[in-house]
Amino acid sequence: MKTKQQPLDAEEKALMESLEAGEWQAMDKTELKAHKTLLEASAKETRKQQRMEKKQITIKLGVSDIEFVKAKAQETGISYQNIISALVHNYTVGKVKLEI
Repeated sequence: MKTKQQPLDAEEKALMESLEAGEWQAMDKTELKAHKTLLEASAKETRKQQRMEKKQITIKLGVSDIEFVKAKAQETGISYQNIISALVHNYTVGKVKLEI
């Protein structure tokens, strides 16, 4: 059964024009293999993070601290809860040192 093609949206049109103008180059095998390895490692880590069991907690933070974290979160496009979670995780695995 033949399906009717949908028209391209603006982004798809721009990509098609770029491709037709010869603005894209194929990766060599070494570059492709390195990129594939990186993507596979990233996917594996993502799956690992998704499988981690989570537990909700309540913490009290200074108003200025939470506002600073929220501002950083907005800049990066990551939720402030995920930033705090990442900080705690990085501390527990020794990637971040605590100075008191």
